[in-house]
Amino acid sequence: MKLFSEANRKYHLASIGIFILLSYYLHFYNSIRNTFLYDDINLIVLNPLIKDWRNFFELFTIGRPVRAITFMIDWQIWGQNPFGFYLTNTLLHILATILLYFFINIHFHNRRLAFMVGLLFITHPIQTEAVVGFSHRKEMLAMIFLVLGFILYLKKDRSLGFYLASLFAYMLGLLSKQVVVILPLLLALSDYYFSPVEPIKKLKENLRYYLPYLIVPLLGIILRYGDFQPFTYFGLKDFMGKSYPLLLGTMSRAVIKYIQLLLFPFNLSIDYYFPFSTSLLEGKVILSVLAIAFLLLLTVKTYRNYRIFSFGLAWLLVNLVPVLNIIPANYILADRYLYIPSAGFCLIIAGLFEYFYHSKAKISSDKFKRFLPWFLLVAILTYNFGLLGIPRSDLTSILDSLNVPLQARNVFLSLFILKIIILSLILAPFFWFLFKRISGEPRRQIVIFLLIIVVSSYSFLTIKRNRDWRNGYTLWTRTIAQNPRSITAHHNLGFYYYRNKQYDQAIVEFRKAIELGAGYSAEVYFNLGNIYVRKDQYNEAAREYQKALEINPRFGECYLNLGNIYTLKGMIDKAIDNYKKAIEISPGYARAHYNLAGLYEKKGLLAEAIKECQKAVELAPWLDKAHFQLGNLYYNKGLYSDAKEEYRRAAELNPHYLPIYQSLMRNYK
Repeated sequence: MKLFSEANRKYHLASIGIFILLSYYLHFYNSIRNTFLYDDINLIVLNPLIKDWRNFFELFTIGRPVRAITFMIDWQIWGQNPFGFYLTNTLLHILATILLYFFINIHFHNRRLAFMVGLLFITHPIQTEAVVGFSHRKEMLAMIFLVLGFILYLKKDRSLGFYLASLFAYMLGLLSKQVVVILPLLLALSDYYFSPVEPIKKLKENLRYYLPYLIVPLLGIILRYGDFQPFTYFGLKDFMGKSYPLLLGTMSRAVIKYIQLLLFPFNLSIDYYFPFSTSLLEGKVILSVLAIAFLLLLTVKTYRNYRIFSFGLAWLLVNLVPVLNIIPANYILADRYLYIPSAGFCLIIAGLFEYFYHSKAKISSDKFKRFLPWFLLVAILTYNFGLLGIPRSDLTSILDSLNVPLQARNVFLSLFILKIIILSLILAPFFWFLFKRISGEPRRQIVIFLLIIVVSSYSFLTIKRNRDWRNGYTLWTRTIAQNPRSITAHHNLGFYYYRNKQYDQAIVEFRKAIELGAGYSAEVYFNLGNIYVRKDQYNEAAREYQKALEINPRFGECYLNLGNIYTLKGMIDKAIDNYKKAIEISPGYARAHYNLAGLYEKKGLLAEAIKECQKAVELAPWLDKAHFQLGNLYYNKGLYSDAKEEYRRAAELNPHYLPIYQSLMRNYK
């Protein structure tokens, strides 16, 4: 707040208050999440590193450590309660909006423009996936540090401390998500757009400021830090072996799809059907390239006279670059990828409102005044209900799931459409009265009214989208209704059934995922194997694990589970071979060391068993069973003092496990 004059502080505080109230209404009052979903399971629920403060520095050895640190903080406060994680995500969304608001205000010295951008950004439905998906908070963290670094850079002339703080924010952004690497280009664009001196001269003067932003990620690559070695994680194999030019051709189509999603945020999905381009001469590819060229030309042509529009378009296009698979990633298209680019879109829309707000033209035509209320009414209904097709498709899928007879379904849908028509007739007099009152006035009132309509429409669609995320069933059935070919949706719906012990339904969904994309993922076969284990069908389970290993021969957990099956069947040597293979693939696999120790103990190899169990305890100090087993091994070797310490450690970790106390009493005796 000290960066702004005292006269502006009340306005800023009021704006922030509105952002907070809107976020509360959209994300808490109407549609709060009550479970962990999708990537949340592995990154939060099953992630042992975030559950103990002693692992803090180890978080920097895994991907996106800033996100992991926020998970650790949430876990220490809330435990396994999704409410706390949802609260943190919402607060991060509010913080990102506030920083964007200040950023626009600093750049354009226009509080009203900044407020409109903030309103559009915080309510736009495209943000839902980033805000509601706990594991996707990396998008918001990246946005926060990118904009914060930008603001601090703009204040660098006041003090060197601002510039150093900007670099630090940039580093945190890179450790949140690597898309922040685009910041130096954005800084150069800002200097070019808003320099009081000749732009090229300004760029040359500030070159020394840009270089450190380039050096930081280069150091990460040179030092082979995990987050800066993207090709070690993803490769063109993830896109079914398609050639790199075809990948770029596909992504040119994705740019247009992204713009479409920003303009018409209907039928948003966590997994879109977006087929790979088969040729660079495809009509859609050529049209997309021409459309991108037109947008770039429009950015250049509007630079002098429509600076807000031009900068918003530049922000949108530049921030799309990191998510266009120039370095191949896992997804071609995702709503969450638009979190940062959407700020540019919101600036464009707010800039148009600002332009018309200052227009001197009046509504003078009687014919125009007569038809405008009806036109806006239809536009509002169309925008809110997605061309009236969205509710119909939603209702159809619901009625299908309820097995409602065709005749009854047609009556129900007809009544629903009749209800919309009646609603239109009821609202029409209100619109007629409103426009009669403001006719002849400047366009300012119309602009304000339209802004309210757009924000309310966004809010309606955001609440609607949030409710799809209530649990795994609603999310994945909704995704399948939108994209029946979604392998991801069938796989995750199967996993939802699996977690809820609905094994037969899970098998159906996993088989459907395999049918849609044989060889898509070893994890599908792995989960099928787990189901057959739960059903005590070990031969079938082993067969599914083998299929998983055919797809991914380095699937360590698969070898572990195969080892467990061989252990149950009494095939000790085969089990040992599989546990060793799991350790060879993942030397830090504590459970494989723990299981191997148990088999060595059965074979009377106490020294080897102790060695493996010590390794398990070293790798996973929170694993109470490993401490207990190590205590038993020490006891059998006559090392009673060491046994006592391991039993005590096990009791601290699991104070309700009776055999620990029985072993302690035996040890004392």
